[in-house]
Amino acid sequence: MEPRSKFWIEHQSRYLIGPRLVQLLEAVDRLGSLRQAAAELGWSYRYAWGRVQQLAALLDQPVLASSAGGPGGGGSRLTAAGQELLERYQQFEAGLKEQVRQRFNQVFGNYTLAHSERPRDHRPSRRR
Repeated sequence: MEPRSKFWIEHQSRYLIGPRLVQLLEAVDRLGSLRQAAAELGWSYRYAWGRVQQLAALLDQPVLASSAGGPGGGGSRLTAAGQELLERYQQFEAGLKEQVRQRFNQVFGNYTLAHSERPRDHRPSRRR
């Protein structure tokens, strides 16, 4: 057994950032392109762009700086605000996951599931 958890941050009861948006920002940082990052996550560009715009509106500052395409190609990069938010979220999540793991081990460390000791036969019994 092992614990699973997801953490997100809200501001004034509105979603600010969580695991999926973090994945998008990490992909933009790595790939230098919102379009490529969205494609990697299986999102439409429009959806990804909308999520980034919602985040920027809540922060009251841009999280991406984009340049138009053309012969040299366009791209996107995280702004200082976007990079700081991403790094702070990553630190927050890493610390919490470790705390969850430690707490889980304290509570469930010596707990054994009955069916983990021997496999159960899930077939219906035959009646004679």
